Amino acid sequence: MTRHADPSAARLLLAFVAARMAAGLTFLSMFLSRSRVPWYHPLEHRWTFEVRPEGFAMDWYGRSAIALAVGLATGGAVFLISRRVDRLARPSVAVAMAHAAGFVVLVDVLYFGFTMATARSTPLPLPPWHCLR
Repeated sequence: MTRHADPSAARLLLAFVAARMAAGLTFLSMFLSRSRVPWYHPLEHRWTFEVRPEGFAMDWYGRSAIALAVGLATGGAVFLISRRVDRLARPSVAVAMAHAAGFVVLVDVLYFGFTMATARSTPLPLPPWHCLR
């Protein structure tokens, strides 16, 4: 007697993997395309939406929020579609998508690892009130 995998588990895995792929590709594509993203200026406690910030700012929170939203929307859509299309609920489809997602994660890690390893940072200038002794 052969045991069949639960199609709801395959649907859930497929939705999770699709969400992870969409989030990773969104984060990477925003970085490569130099598109406008939310930047947080921690010293000024404000947000801006631009390609390159003026002053000290970080884009990780904005890019992550957009990637998370795209991933959630994609995962939800894939889960709903897989409930109607029985072929998507096959475990073999979920495993194939997991392999593709693993490749996306590998590309993300390699690209951002190389980018961070070769990045040159410039320190902020000393504030005008600072006195060297």
